[in-house]
This record gives sequence, structure tokens and C-alpha cells, in this order.
Amino acid sequence: MLDRDCSSKRTFNENFFHDWRRCMTMREAKLVRCLAKCDFAEINAYYKRKAEERKAMTAEQKQVPQSDNIMSFVSTSSHITKLALRAGNEKEEGRVADTVGCCSLRVEHITLHYQTPDDKFVVQFDFLGKDAVRYVNAVAVDKRVFDNLELFIEDKEPEDDLFDLLSTGTLNKHLNELMEGLTAKVFRTYNASRTFEQELDFLTEGTMTYTKHLHHALCTVNAEL
Repeated sequence: MLDRDCSSKRTFNENFFHDWRRCMTMREAKLVRCLAKCDFAEINAYYKRKAEERKAMTAEQKQVPQSDNIMSFVSTSSHITKLALRAGNEKEEGRVADTVGCCSLRVEHITLHYQTPDDKFVVQFDFLGKDAVRYVNAVAVDKRVFDNLELFIEDKEPEDDLFDLLSTGTLNKHLNELMEGLTAKVFRTYNASRTFEQELDFLTEGTMTYTKHLHHALCTVNAEL
């Protein structure tokens, strides 16, 4: 973390310290008044160690739910909810294309942009999705999601998994704990059904024939699935 270019930038440090102090208790704020006097060496060593541990994990070990996965759940759930992306980790039989979903995204598939003066946190996606269709999109996200993604990218190579502690199995288990029977696929089916209904309602008042209405709506829903 400390060896990143941004950590030496004055503006970054000022913004970081400003946001950090907003999260402090009154007692902490009285004690911590100068960022330059703070020693983050131990925290930096911890995250580097965790990154190495993640890289050394087997596929089976990554299936085991861990407390650190909560940040992955927050970020992945955001992708599924806002973007209706597939969960991933599953290849259709006979498919050889390098298609991915939320859980199988790699570092190379996203680019993070902090845009000022609007204070927008933007994630840019570029990868092959369902049926090897290229997915290119830029979406504004909550600061919490943006910060989590920065942590997940830390000390990783472009070809490394973005959510290396997460799989469709652990994600679906988490979703099922929130609502019995809920999975990423169930949610995406619901989202596609809603989209189909909205498209039909929107197109009903136009001049298209029924066949064109249906074709347009189905194409839109297929993009969601």
C-alpha cells in the first residue's frame, strides 16, 4: 500500500486524512492530528501478507467463507444489482472463449477513475461476457465499493482474480442467508423479467408492430442475461 504512487501525492494524502478524521471518534481525533506522524508500516505489512496468502490458496480453500469476504460481497452485490452481470466461475459446455462474470473478473477487466470536481467514483469495465459478447461500460459506484476495489487490486498482477476469495458458491450461500432460495441467477432472472415488462410497457405507445415490440424487448432482456 505504501509503495503506491498515490501515497506520495500531497492531494491524495490530504483527502485521505480528511476522510479518515471524519470516521474518527472524538478521542481519536484529538490524538491523531498529523498524517506524517502516523506509522502505517504494520498495516502495510499485514495487507501484503494477506495478498501473498490469497495467491497461495488452493481452489478448495477459496471456497471456504472467511470474514474478509464481506468486502467482496459488498462489491460483487453492487455489480449484480446495478449492472445485472452474471456471477461467473461457470463455463458453458463447449465454450472456449475467455468469458467472465462478477466472481471471475480479473484485475485487467476494470479500471478505477476518481473524477473531480464532482467527486464521482467510476469503475470502467471491459471484458467478454455471455456468448463472448464484449461488455464495455463505465458506472459510478459508492465510495465504499470503490475503496474496496482499490484494496482488491493492491499488489496484484493484471491476470490475477479481482475477487480471489470469492466464488459463486460462497456468494450464493451469502445471498441465501439474506433470503431463502435467493441466488445470483434468481436475482438476474428477476431483473430480466422486470426489464422485459418495462420494455413492453415503454414500447406499447410507439408505432412498432407487435412483432417488433417483442423482438426489441427480447433483445434487451438477452443483454441483461
